[in-house]
Order: sequence, then structure tokens, then C-alpha cells
Amino acid sequence: MLRSLLLLIASSIAAHAIAQPSATAIATWQLSADNGATWNSNALTLPQTQTSVLARCLVTVNPQGFSGSGPVHFAQAFFETHWRSNGNAGLNDSVSNVQVIRPAIPQATLRSTPSFTSRFGSILKTAGGTTSSPPGSGTPLNALNWFDGLANPRPTSDPIPVFQYTISLDGTIGDRTISGLWRGASLSLVDTAPAGSILVGQYLNVEPDILIAAPITDIPATLTIIPTPTTLALFTITSLFATRRRRP
Repeated sequence: MLRSLLLLIASSIAAHAIAQPSATAIATWQLSADNGATWNSNALTLPQTQTSVLARCLVTVNPQGFSGSGPVHFAQAFFETHWRSNGNAGLNDSVSNVQVIRPAIPQATLRSTPSFTSRFGSILKTAGGTTSSPPGSGTPLNALNWFDGLANPRPTSDPIPVFQYTISLDGTIGDRTISGLWRGASLSLVDTAPAGSILVGQYLNVEPDILIAAPITDIPATLTIIPTPTTLALFTITSLFATRRRRP
């Protein structure tokens, strides 16, 4: 009798634990050389003649254990972006037109936001506020997929664009990498997420009825700038000519 009761309690606790909602998230960085007509994940190679690119971040949420049929999406996050140079490549690149997902009618959209960009060695950091502190400190950007008045805020399916900006290139050959540093989230004293995670929500009405923290995996994208074909051909011809002149 006692054994049966203990087994019943244990199974009830296990069932309750399994039913608790959880989620993970993936942040995918992408680059575009044609003003957003097409996007490249992971890597993009362009000639020196390319003067600028767009960079954006998409967040996909993988939910588990949520009851009901409401969709589970990105809700909020504090973060900063790092445009990292490899060696001397891109040390004079610059950032403009910073946009972050914010409440709007009829849904949350990318909107211009106050930001500050400054260089720390190989890292060009973009964050919030009017001044910039070293990477990992200072005011972060605040991405918010929420509602405004009577608006229904959320896109209907993942991945959700949460960030975009323009990078003006200095023409130097080599690699640059775009990534994010996710610094947690906070919508109230209760709804918070630690560093390395974001808040995700299950939307049953116009705002999330359930909010939880979800660890986020950041997937960077790399831009490689190479010599233009004409420059490369001229360099090859010049090298061959110099080699022939040195022969006895």
C-alpha cells in the first residue's frame, strides 16, 4: 500500500516536471550584398569594389513542453553586436542605420534605435545608449517583440528578424566576422533571463501569457574581401614581368 502510494506520488511529480515548458534559441547572422534582396548565412565573399553590406540577425525558438496551441516566439533580449576584424582587414569599416525589433502597429518590426558604435582593438562594438563601454559592459541594445496598444505584435512564424544594420567597408582585403553577445533580458522582477539567454513567450492573446528564459546559441557570419579580378590580373602580370627581369 505504502509502496503503491509512493510510486503514484513519484509518477505525478515526474509528469509535472515533464510538463514544464522549456525552450532553446538560435541566433543566425546573415550578410547581404544586394540591399537585402538575398541573404547569406555563415560566409560571403565579395570583391574590393563592394562598398557596403547589410548584416542582420534572425532568432529561431525551439520550444518544448508548452501546452495549448499558441505559438512560442522570441520576446525580449539585451545584446550587443561585434564586427570583428582579422588582422588589419576592416579596421576602418563603419556602421550606420542600426535597427532593432520594437513594438509597432500592426506588429513588431525593425525600427531605428539609439545606438553607439566604437572600436576596441579588432572589435567594432555596437550597443545602446549614447556612449560605449568595453565589450560585455555598458548599455546594451534592447530587442522587444511585444505589443503596442491594440496591436498584435508578433510575426506568424520563426525565424524572426531582431536586428539589422549597414556596414560601410574600407576596401581592405581579408576577413571580418559578425556576431552577437547576448546579455540576458528583463521585462520585470519576475520575467528575467541570465546572460547567454533570452526571454521567449507563448502568445495566446496580444501579449505573451507564458514567459521563460531560453539559452541562445549564436552562429556568426564571415565576410571575406578579395582583390577584384582586374586588380588580381594586373598583380599577376606585374609579378611575372618582375620575375622575367630578374633572370640573368
